[in-house]
Amino acid sequence: MGDKKKKFHLTSLQITWGATAFLTSICCILFSLFLINLPAMQEVAGKIVSAVMPAVMGGAMAYLLLPLYNGICRRLIPRLEKSMEPLAARRLGKLISTVLSVLTLLSVVTVMMVMAVPQVIDSITSLVASMPATVNRLEEFLNDMLRDHPEFSDQLILGINSVESNMNDMVTTYVTPSLQSIVTNITQSVIGFVKMLFNLIIGVIVCVYLLNIKETFSAQGKKLIYSMMKPEHANVVVEDVHEIHKIFSGFISGKIIDSLIIGAITFVVLTLVKMPYATMISVIVGITNVIPFFGPFIGAVPSFVIILTVSPIKSLYFIIYIIIIQTIDGNILGPKILGDSTGLPSIWVLFSILLFGGLFGFIGMVLGVPVMATIYFFVSRVVNRKLESKGLGGDSMDYFKPGVMVDPNGEPLAEMFVSAEAGTEADAGDEERDAGDGEETVPENED
Repeated sequence: MGDKKKKFHLTSLQITWGATAFLTSICCILFSLFLINLPAMQEVAGKIVSAVMPAVMGGAMAYLLLPLYNGICRRLIPRLEKSMEPLAARRLGKLISTVLSVLTLLSVVTVMMVMAVPQVIDSITSLVASMPATVNRLEEFLNDMLRDHPEFSDQLILGINSVESNMNDMVTTYVTPSLQSIVTNITQSVIGFVKMLFNLIIGVIVCVYLLNIKETFSAQGKKLIYSMMKPEHANVVVEDVHEIHKIFSGFISGKIIDSLIIGAITFVVLTLVKMPYATMISVIVGITNVIPFFGPFIGAVPSFVIILTVSPIKSLYFIIYIIIIQTIDGNILGPKILGDSTGLPSIWVLFSILLFGGLFGFIGMVLGVPVMATIYFFVSRVVNRKLESKGLGGDSMDYFKPGVMVDPNGEPLAEMFVSAEAGTEADAGDEERDAGDGEETVPENED
C-alpha cells in the first residue's frame, strides 16, 4: 500500500498568529495612507470644523448659561403653576428663562464692547503716543543717576539710540514695502470678523434651541446608553456623565464669576487711586485670572510694565495691590465661589496647567484643570475598587506611615518594620534586663 498523503491542519496558535499578522498589515497600510493623505484630511477637517463652529459656539454659550437658566426656572415655574396649568406654566417659564439668560449674556458682551473696548483702545493709543516722552524721561533719569560716570551714561544712551534707529530701519525696510500685504491682511481680518459675527448670531440661535430642548437631549442620551448596555453598566455611565458635568460646570462657571468680580474690584480700586490705564489693566487682570495658579502672575507682569512707563512708584503700589487681592481671592473669595468643585490636589493643578497649556495654549490652561480632575476621579475610583476587591482600605493615610507594608495573605495593613525610636526603646529595655540578670544578691547580716 502506498503512503497516504497527510492532511495539513492548522492549529489554533497558527490561526491566531496569522490573523494577528494580517490585521497588523492592514493597520500599517491604513496608517501609511493616513500619512500620505494627511494634508487633504487636514483640509477636510478644517472645513468640517468651520461648518460646525456656530453649533460649537452655541453649545458653549448654552453650557455657560445653564446654571442661570436652571436657577430662573426653579424659581419661576412654581410661581406660574399657581395661576395656570402645569404644562403651560412650564412652557412659559422655560421661554422667560431662555430670554432672560440670553439677554444677560448679550448685556455682558455689549457692556464689554461699548465700555471696555474703546477705553482699552484709547489706553493702547496713548501708551504708544507717550513712548517718545517715556524714552526721554528714561534718558534724563539715566543721566541724573550716572552723572558721576559719564562713560556708562554715554554707552546706555548710544544703546537706546541704536534701538530706536533699528526700529526706524525696520519700519523703512519691512513695513513700508509690505503695505499691500498689510492692506490684504486687514481686509481678511474684516472678513473674518464679519464671519465671526455671523457665527455668533447663529450660535445664539443654537443656544436658545439647546436651552429649551436640553431635557429631550438628556432623555435621548440615556435612552441610547440603556439600549446598548446592561442596566447596571448603564447606571454607572450615567453617574459618570453626571460627575463630569458637575466638575466642569462647577469649575467653569465659578471661575468666570470669580474673574468678573476680581476685574470689577481692580477697576474700582485703580480708578480711585488714579492709576494709569485702569480699564485696560482691569481687563487684563480679569481675563488672566481665569487661568488657575499662573493667571495672576501672567496678568500682573505686563500690567506692571505698562504702569512702570508712566510712574515707577505707582507700579510698586500695583504689585502690592495684586498681592493683596490675590491673597483674598485665593483664601476667601475663590473657595467661597468654587468650593471643592474639582477635588484636585495642588500639584496636579500645576501639572495640568503646564501640560494642557503647552499643548493647547490659553484654552488648555483654562480647561486643563477640569480635564485633569475628571481623569483623577476615574483613576481614584478604579484604584479604590481594586483595593476593596483585595480586602484593603482606600484611605491614603493608611499607607502614609513609613515602614508599613501589606500582608501577602490579604490581612489588614501590618507594620513590618520597627521605627528607629521604637528600636532604641527596645534596645534600652533589653540592656536593663541584662543588667538585672547579672547582679548578685548580697545577703543582709543578721544581728
